[in-house]
Amino acid sequence: MIENDLQPEGSKPRPRNFLIELWIENRGLFKELLKHILIFAIFVVSLTLLHEVLEFSSLPPDRKDALDKIHFYMSVVALVIFSTSFMIKVIIFEYKDMKK
Repeated sequence: MIENDLQPEGSKPRPRNFLIELWIENRGLFKELLKHILIFAIFVVSLTLLHEVLEFSSLPPDRKDALDKIHFYMSVVALVIFSTSFMIKVIIFEYKDMKK
C-alpha cells in the first residue's frame, strides 16, 4: 500500500480505493487498458449512432441490408484490432518486466 505523507506518524493509514492506487502507482498496463476501453467505447457509440441514422433514412431495403452488414463487420474488425493491439501491449509490457 502507498504511504500517505500527509498523515501523522503512528496513525492508521486510511483505506484507499484499489483503482486510485493503481493509477497513482503509474501502472502502465492499467492505463493502457483504460485507454483501449475508452477508444473502443467511442467507436462503438459512433457506429451505433450511424446505425440509428441509417434506420431513419429513406434508403431502399436492399441498400440498408448491405449497410447493416458493413456495420456489423466494422464492429467485429474494430473489436479484433483493439483486442489484438492490447494483447501485443500486454506481451511487450511483460517482456520488458521480465528483462529487469
